[in-house]
Amino acid sequence: MIYKNIIRPLLFSLNPEKAHKVYELFVEYLPFVFLPFRVKSSNNLAAQKLVSGINVDNRVGLAAGFDKNAKVFHSIASFGFGYIIVGTVTLLPKEGNAKPRFRRLSQYQALVNSMGFPNDGVDKVVQRLCSYRPKLRNTALVVSISGTTVHEISECLKMVEPFCDAIELNLSSPNTKGIKVFHQKENLRELLKELNELRSKPLWVKLPSYGTAQVNGVYGDDYQKSKQLVLNLAQFSVEFGVDALTVANSRSINDSQMATGFGGLSGKILIEDTITMIKDVRNHVGDLIPLNGCGGIFDASDAERVIKAGATTVQVYSGLIYEGPTVAKNISKSIG
Repeated sequence: MIYKNIIRPLLFSLNPEKAHKVYELFVEYLPFVFLPFRVKSSNNLAAQKLVSGINVDNRVGLAAGFDKNAKVFHSIASFGFGYIIVGTVTLLPKEGNAKPRFRRLSQYQALVNSMGFPNDGVDKVVQRLCSYRPKLRNTALVVSISGTTVHEISECLKMVEPFCDAIELNLSSPNTKGIKVFHQKENLRELLKELNELRSKPLWVKLPSYGTAQVNGVYGDDYQKSKQLVLNLAQFSVEFGVDALTVANSRSINDSQMATGFGGLSGKILIEDTITMIKDVRNHVGDLIPLNGCGGIFDASDAERVIKAGATTVQVYSGLIYEGPTVAKNISKSIG
Protein backbone atom coordinates (compact mmCIF):
# COMPACT_ATOMS: atom_id res chain seq x y z
CA MET A 1 0.00 0.00 0.00
CA ILE A 2 2.92 2.36 0.70
CA TYR A 3 4.09 2.01 -2.87
CA LYS A 4 0.71 2.33 -4.57
CA ASN A 5 -0.59 5.13 -2.34
CA ILE A 6 2.54 7.25 -1.92
CA ILE A 7 5.56 6.29 -4.03
CA ARG A 8 3.81 5.44 -7.31
CA PRO A 9 1.69 8.64 -7.46
CA LEU A 10 4.85 10.69 -6.93
CA LEU A 11 6.70 8.82 -9.67
CA PHE A 12 3.74 9.00 -12.05
CA SER A 13 3.61 12.77 -11.62
CA LEU A 14 6.89 12.86 -13.57
CA ASN A 15 7.45 11.95 -17.20
CA PRO A 16 8.23 8.22 -17.46
CA GLU A 17 11.92 8.52 -18.27
CA LYS A 18 12.57 10.96 -15.43
CA ALA A 19 10.51 8.82 -13.05
CA HIS A 20 12.60 5.79 -13.95
CA LYS A 21 15.79 7.71 -13.16
CA VAL A 22 14.36 8.86 -9.83
CA TYR A 23 13.38 5.27 -8.95
CA GLU A 24 16.89 4.16 -9.87
CA LEU A 25 18.49 6.94 -7.80
CA PHE A 26 16.41 6.03 -4.75
CA VAL A 27 17.39 2.37 -5.04
CA GLU A 28 21.05 3.29 -5.53
CA TYR A 29 21.53 6.08 -2.98
CA LEU A 30 18.55 5.91 -0.59
CA PRO A 31 17.90 2.17 -0.28
CA PHE A 32 16.37 2.60 3.20
CA VAL A 33 13.23 3.89 1.43
CA PHE A 34 12.66 0.34 0.23
CA LEU A 35 13.44 -1.44 3.51
CA PRO A 36 9.76 -2.41 4.04
CA PHE A 37 9.84 -4.30 0.73
CA ARG A 38 13.03 -6.29 1.23
CA VAL A 39 13.02 -10.07 1.20
CA LYS A 40 15.55 -11.96 3.29
CA SER A 41 17.97 -13.85 1.06
CA SER A 42 18.12 -17.61 1.44
CA ASN A 43 21.50 -19.12 2.22
CA ASN A 44 20.32 -22.63 1.42
CA LEU A 45 22.11 -23.43 -1.83
CA ALA A 46 20.72 -26.97 -1.75
CA ALA A 47 17.20 -25.56 -2.12
CA GLN A 48 18.01 -23.74 -5.35
CA LYS A 49 16.48 -24.88 -8.64
CA LEU A 50 18.27 -25.34 -11.96
CA VAL A 51 16.13 -23.52 -14.53
CA SER A 52 17.08 -22.22 -17.96
CA GLY A 53 20.65 -23.32 -17.24
CA ILE A 54 21.11 -21.29 -14.03
CA ASN A 55 20.64 -21.96 -10.31
CA VAL A 56 17.95 -19.77 -8.73
CA ASP A 57 16.06 -19.42 -5.45
CA ASN A 58 12.84 -18.90 -7.40
CA ARG A 59 11.57 -18.63 -10.98
CA VAL A 60 10.83 -14.89 -11.08
CA GLY A 61 13.26 -12.73 -13.05
CA LEU A 62 13.59 -9.00 -13.62
CA ALA A 63 13.47 -8.48 -17.38
CA ALA A 64 16.12 -6.59 -19.31
CA GLY A 65 15.67 -2.83 -19.59
CA PHE A 66 15.12 -1.83 -15.98
CA ASP A 67 18.79 -1.72 -14.96
CA LYS A 68 20.40 -0.90 -18.28
CA ASN A 69 23.78 0.08 -16.87
CA ALA A 70 24.26 -2.33 -13.94
CA LYS A 71 23.86 0.40 -11.33
CA VAL A 72 21.23 -1.09 -9.02
CA PHE A 73 20.93 -4.84 -9.68
CA HIS A 74 22.58 -5.68 -6.35
CA SER A 75 19.97 -3.60 -4.48
CA ILE A 76 16.98 -4.76 -6.53
CA ALA A 77 17.94 -8.34 -5.69
CA SER A 78 16.59 -7.67 -2.20
CA PHE A 79 13.08 -7.40 -3.70
CA GLY A 80 13.01 -11.19 -3.99
CA PHE A 81 13.92 -11.92 -7.61
CA GLY A 82 15.39 -15.29 -8.46
CA TYR A 83 17.43 -13.74 -11.24
CA ILE A 84 18.05 -10.26 -12.61
CA ILE A 85 18.85 -9.29 -16.19
CA VAL A 86 21.14 -6.29 -16.65
CA GLY A 87 21.19 -4.36 -19.92
CA THR A 88 20.70 -4.39 -22.82
CA VAL A 89 24.42 -3.59 -23.19
CA THR A 90 26.24 -2.77 -26.43
CA LEU A 91 29.95 -2.72 -27.22
CA LEU A 92 30.14 1.09 -27.35
CA PRO A 93 28.07 3.66 -25.43
CA LYS A 94 24.79 4.67 -27.07
CA GLU A 95 22.61 7.71 -26.43
CA GLY A 96 19.53 6.00 -27.80
CA ASN A 97 16.75 7.48 -29.89
CA ALA A 98 15.49 11.06 -29.90
CA LYS A 99 12.92 12.14 -27.30
CA PRO A 100 10.05 11.72 -26.62
CA ARG A 101 10.81 8.02 -26.46
CA PHE A 102 8.92 6.68 -23.43
CA ARG A 103 5.29 7.10 -22.30
CA ARG A 104 2.73 5.51 -20.04
CA LEU A 105 -0.70 4.25 -21.01
CA SER A 106 -2.00 4.14 -17.46
CA GLN A 107 -5.54 3.12 -18.42
CA TYR A 108 -4.05 -0.08 -19.87
CA GLN A 109 -1.29 -0.43 -17.22
CA ALA A 110 1.09 -0.29 -20.15
CA LEU A 111 4.22 1.45 -21.42
CA VAL A 112 5.47 2.43 -24.85
CA ASN A 113 9.21 2.83 -25.25
CA SER A 114 11.36 3.82 -28.19
CA MET A 115 14.58 4.02 -26.22
CA GLY A 116 17.00 2.48 -28.72
CA PHE A 117 19.41 0.84 -26.23
CA PRO A 118 20.75 3.91 -24.37
CA ASN A 119 23.60 2.53 -22.27
CA ASP A 120 27.08 3.33 -21.00
CA GLY A 121 28.80 0.69 -23.11
CA VAL A 122 30.28 -2.63 -22.08
CA ASP A 123 33.48 -1.26 -20.49
CA LYS A 124 31.66 0.75 -17.81
CA VAL A 125 29.07 -1.96 -17.27
CA VAL A 126 31.80 -4.54 -16.67
CA GLN A 127 33.42 -2.24 -14.09
CA ARG A 128 30.13 -2.13 -12.17
CA LEU A 129 29.56 -5.87 -12.50
CA CYS A 130 33.00 -6.44 -11.03
CA SER A 131 32.27 -4.10 -8.11
CA TYR A 132 28.67 -5.06 -7.30
CA ARG A 133 28.42 -8.73 -8.23
CA PRO A 134 29.87 -9.94 -4.88
CA LYS A 135 26.89 -8.28 -3.12
CA LEU A 136 24.34 -10.45 -4.95
CA ARG A 137 24.60 -13.55 -2.78
CA ASN A 138 22.25 -16.16 -4.26
CA THR A 139 20.47 -14.11 -6.93
CA ALA A 140 21.51 -15.20 -10.42
CA LEU A 141 22.75 -12.52 -12.80
CA VAL A 142 22.07 -12.50 -16.54
CA VAL A 143 23.40 -9.85 -18.92
CA SER A 144 21.46 -8.85 -22.04
CA ILE A 145 23.70 -7.97 -25.00
CA SER A 146 23.07 -6.79 -28.54
CA GLY A 147 24.61 -5.13 -31.55
CA THR A 148 24.39 -4.91 -35.31
CA THR A 149 27.43 -7.03 -36.23
CA VAL A 150 28.79 -10.40 -35.18
CA HIS A 151 31.97 -8.69 -34.00
CA GLU A 152 30.12 -6.27 -31.69
CA ILE A 153 28.05 -8.98 -30.06
CA SER A 154 30.88 -11.49 -29.71
CA GLU A 155 33.12 -8.86 -28.08
CA CYS A 156 30.33 -8.03 -25.63
CA LEU A 157 29.91 -11.67 -24.74
CA LYS A 158 33.63 -12.14 -24.10
CA MET A 159 33.72 -9.14 -21.78
CA VAL A 160 30.60 -9.77 -19.68
CA GLU A 161 30.58 -13.56 -19.43
CA PRO A 162 33.12 -13.81 -16.56
CA PHE A 163 30.80 -11.72 -14.37
CA CYS A 164 27.40 -13.34 -14.97
CA ASP A 165 25.59 -16.67 -14.88
CA ALA A 166 24.07 -16.48 -18.37
CA ILE A 167 23.78 -14.26 -21.43
CA GLU A 168 20.50 -13.14 -22.98
CA LEU A 169 20.87 -12.24 -26.65
CA ASN A 170 18.52 -9.40 -27.60
CA LEU A 171 17.92 -9.43 -31.34
CA SER A 172 14.27 -8.47 -31.03
CA SER A 173 14.03 -4.94 -29.66
CA PRO A 174 11.35 -3.26 -31.81
CA ASN A 175 12.82 0.21 -31.36
CA THR A 176 16.47 -0.34 -32.30
CA LYS A 177 17.68 0.00 -35.86
CA GLY A 178 20.00 -2.56 -37.38
CA ILE A 179 19.46 -5.62 -35.21
CA LYS A 180 16.80 -7.10 -37.50
CA VAL A 181 19.65 -8.13 -39.78
CA PHE A 182 19.86 -11.19 -37.52
CA HIS A 183 16.28 -12.17 -38.33
CA GLN A 184 17.75 -13.50 -41.58
CA LYS A 185 18.73 -17.13 -41.22
CA GLU A 186 22.23 -16.87 -42.70
CA ASN A 187 23.17 -13.95 -40.46
CA LEU A 188 21.75 -15.63 -37.36
CA ARG A 189 23.61 -18.83 -38.22
CA GLU A 190 26.90 -16.93 -38.42
CA LEU A 191 26.23 -15.20 -35.11
CA LEU A 192 25.16 -18.27 -33.13
CA LYS A 193 28.05 -20.30 -34.53
CA GLU A 194 30.51 -17.65 -33.35
CA LEU A 195 28.91 -17.31 -29.91
CA ASN A 196 28.83 -21.06 -29.40
CA GLU A 197 32.56 -21.23 -30.05
CA LEU A 198 33.24 -18.47 -27.53
CA ARG A 199 30.84 -19.12 -24.68
CA SER A 200 31.13 -21.33 -21.63
CA LYS A 201 27.85 -20.29 -19.98
CA PRO A 202 24.15 -20.57 -20.89
CA LEU A 203 22.88 -18.51 -23.83
CA TRP A 204 19.26 -17.35 -24.03
CA VAL A 205 17.67 -15.81 -27.11
CA LYS A 206 14.96 -13.19 -26.63
CA LEU A 207 12.33 -13.49 -29.35
CA PRO A 208 10.16 -10.81 -30.98
CA SER A 209 6.45 -10.81 -30.20
CA TYR A 210 3.09 -10.93 -31.93
CA GLY A 211 -0.49 -10.67 -30.80
CA THR A 212 -3.94 -9.16 -31.08
CA ALA A 213 -4.01 -6.72 -28.14
CA GLN A 214 -5.05 -3.27 -29.36
CA VAL A 215 -4.49 0.20 -27.96
CA ASN A 216 -6.07 3.33 -29.39
CA GLY A 217 -3.66 5.27 -31.56
CA VAL A 218 -1.01 2.57 -31.96
CA TYR A 219 -0.81 -0.17 -34.55
CA GLY A 220 1.19 -3.37 -34.54
CA ASP A 221 2.86 -5.43 -37.24
CA ASP A 222 1.04 -8.05 -39.32
CA TYR A 223 0.03 -10.92 -37.01
CA GLN A 224 0.72 -13.90 -39.26
CA LYS A 225 4.06 -12.60 -40.53
CA SER A 226 5.19 -11.78 -37.00
CA LYS A 227 4.10 -15.18 -35.71
CA GLN A 228 5.93 -17.05 -38.45
CA LEU A 229 9.09 -15.02 -37.80
CA VAL A 230 8.98 -15.86 -34.08
CA LEU A 231 8.47 -19.57 -34.68
CA ASN A 232 11.25 -19.67 -37.28
CA LEU A 233 13.70 -17.88 -34.99
CA ALA A 234 12.73 -20.14 -32.10
CA GLN A 235 13.28 -23.33 -34.10
CA PHE A 236 16.56 -22.13 -35.56
CA SER A 237 17.87 -21.08 -32.14
CA VAL A 238 17.00 -24.46 -30.66
CA GLU A 239 18.78 -26.23 -33.50
CA PHE A 240 21.91 -24.24 -32.62
CA GLY A 241 21.79 -25.42 -29.02
CA VAL A 242 20.78 -22.29 -27.11
CA ASP A 243 19.87 -22.96 -23.50
CA ALA A 244 16.56 -21.06 -23.28
CA LEU A 245 14.20 -18.80 -25.19
CA THR A 246 12.61 -15.67 -23.75
CA VAL A 247 9.07 -15.20 -25.03
CA ALA A 248 8.92 -12.35 -25.77
CA ASN A 249 10.14 -8.79 -26.24
CA SER A 250 7.79 -5.78 -26.30
CA ARG A 251 5.30 -5.55 -29.18
CA SER A 252 6.46 -3.65 -32.24
CA ILE A 253 4.05 -0.77 -32.90
CA ASN A 254 3.72 2.47 -34.82
CA ASP A 255 3.18 5.38 -32.43
CA SER A 256 3.03 8.99 -33.62
CA GLN A 257 3.76 10.24 -30.09
CA MET A 258 7.28 8.81 -30.24
CA ALA A 259 9.90 10.95 -31.99
CA THR A 260 10.84 7.95 -34.11
CA GLY A 261 7.23 7.14 -34.98
CA PHE A 262 7.60 3.62 -33.59
CA GLY A 263 8.23 1.79 -30.35
CA GLY A 264 7.57 -1.25 -28.21
CA LEU A 265 4.36 -1.85 -26.25
CA SER A 266 4.58 -3.61 -22.89
CA GLY A 267 2.34 -4.03 -19.87
CA LYS A 268 -0.71 -5.80 -18.49
CA ILE A 269 -2.53 -5.55 -21.81
CA LEU A 270 -0.17 -8.17 -23.30
CA ILE A 271 -0.84 -11.03 -20.88
CA GLU A 272 -3.24 -12.94 -23.15
CA ASP A 273 -0.84 -12.61 -26.09
CA THR A 274 2.05 -13.82 -23.93
CA ILE A 275 0.10 -16.94 -22.99
CA THR A 276 -0.72 -17.57 -26.66
CA MET A 277 2.92 -17.14 -27.70
CA ILE A 278 4.17 -19.47 -24.97
CA LYS A 279 1.74 -22.16 -26.12
CA ASP A 280 2.66 -21.65 -29.79
CA VAL A 281 6.41 -21.71 -29.22
CA ARG A 282 6.17 -24.69 -26.85
CA ASN A 283 4.15 -26.66 -29.40
CA HIS A 284 6.60 -25.70 -32.15
CA VAL A 285 9.92 -26.49 -30.45
CA GLY A 286 8.92 -29.26 -28.05
CA ASP A 287 9.29 -29.78 -24.33
CA LEU A 288 13.06 -29.87 -23.87
CA ILE A 289 13.98 -26.18 -24.23
CA PRO A 290 13.23 -23.90 -21.25
CA LEU A 291 11.02 -20.88 -21.98
CA ASN A 292 11.10 -17.62 -20.02
CA GLY A 293 7.67 -15.99 -20.19
CA CYS A 294 7.81 -12.20 -20.47
CA GLY A 295 5.02 -9.70 -21.11
CA GLY A 296 2.06 -8.54 -19.01
CA ILE A 297 2.89 -10.52 -15.86
CA PHE A 298 1.76 -8.43 -12.89
CA ASP A 299 0.69 -10.93 -10.23
CA ALA A 300 0.62 -14.55 -9.14
CA SER A 301 -2.43 -15.35 -11.25
CA ASP A 302 -0.73 -14.08 -14.41
CA ALA A 303 2.42 -16.05 -13.59
CA GLU A 304 0.50 -19.26 -12.90
CA ARG A 305 -1.23 -19.02 -16.28
CA VAL A 306 2.06 -18.40 -18.09
CA ILE A 307 3.70 -21.37 -16.36
CA LYS A 308 0.68 -23.56 -17.14
CA ALA A 309 0.95 -22.53 -20.80
CA GLY A 310 4.47 -23.97 -20.92
CA ALA A 311 6.90 -21.43 -19.48
CA THR A 312 9.74 -22.44 -17.19
CA THR A 313 10.31 -19.03 -15.58
CA VAL A 314 8.61 -15.64 -15.72
CA GLN A 315 10.08 -12.16 -16.15
CA VAL A 316 8.56 -8.86 -15.05
CA TYR A 317 9.27 -5.24 -15.94
CA SER A 318 6.09 -3.16 -16.21
CA GLY A 319 4.76 -5.19 -13.28
CA LEU A 320 7.52 -3.80 -11.05
CA ILE A 321 6.63 -0.25 -12.07
CA TYR A 322 2.87 -0.59 -11.62
CA GLU A 323 2.69 -3.10 -8.75
CA GLY A 324 5.84 -2.11 -6.86
CA PRO A 325 8.76 -3.88 -5.17
CA THR A 326 6.65 -6.72 -3.69
CA VAL A 327 5.74 -8.12 -7.11
CA ALA A 328 8.52 -10.73 -7.21
CA LYS A 329 7.87 -11.94 -3.66
CA ASN A 330 4.13 -12.26 -4.29
CA ILE A 331 4.62 -14.19 -7.52
CA SER A 332 7.34 -16.50 -6.19
CA LYS A 333 5.11 -17.59 -3.32
CA SER A 334 2.78 -19.02 -5.95
CA ILE A 335 5.08 -20.54 -8.58
CA GLY A 336 8.26 -21.11 -6.56
